[in-house]
Amino acid sequence: MYGSLVLCAQQAPSFSLAPVCPNLVRGDHYIGRYIGGYELDVEGLNHQEVSIPSRDKHLDLYLSSSADDSIKSLEAHYPNRLATLDSEYVGESWLSKLERIRRREGVPHALLVASTSKHGSFSLISHGDPIYVWGVVDPQLDSLHLVWSTDADLIHKLRAAFPLQLYFYRFPVVQDRAVFIPVQIACANMYQYCKNNNTLFAFNALELKIFREVTAWW
Repeated sequence: MYGSLVLCAQQAPSFSLAPVCPNLVRGDHYIGRYIGGYELDVEGLNHQEVSIPSRDKHLDLYLSSSADDSIKSLEAHYPNRLATLDSEYVGESWLSKLERIRRREGVPHALLVASTSKHGSFSLISHGDPIYVWGVVDPQLDSLHLVWSTDADLIHKLRAAFPLQLYFYRFPVVQDRAVFIPVQIACANMYQYCKNNNTLFAFNALELKIFREVTAWW
């Protein structure tokens, strides 16, 4: 599982996962100049779609698990629960809803939920299998990116692909919890955070948002 999101950029960014992941799916979750674009490498993952017409929402589920014999139970669990999630827990935050349905037993797995709607988002869900998250800065082009992967060595591969070109910020590891990334809000916040030209402050502030407690709200 590999993914990246452009959080902030003053011009077309040059950073891409392409040198590490040749089979990328690209798209945009936010109509803004240079920002909101994403890349996903979902090769080898189990993919399912969930449509929620009442919410004008379409969900793509990408499931990674090391135990193929138990994958069917997970493939049935998450689509069924996500399809009725909004109506079951009215008034709760999306992160709180994700925690309610996150499987806490059984085979270790990691799940990426990509939401295509008026306000696109990404959700990372982990049970046992960790998901690593980094902030990536290209100081020459002044662009900031959010990168996640189940591959702990991705940061070393990126350093080799972009020697002396990028800075990295390590976010906490997503393990046995859910993380919600609302793209439009995250990009808007990073624009505000970067006004003082302090990328360390910007990523620290974003970390407080993304890795907040379940009961907190955006």
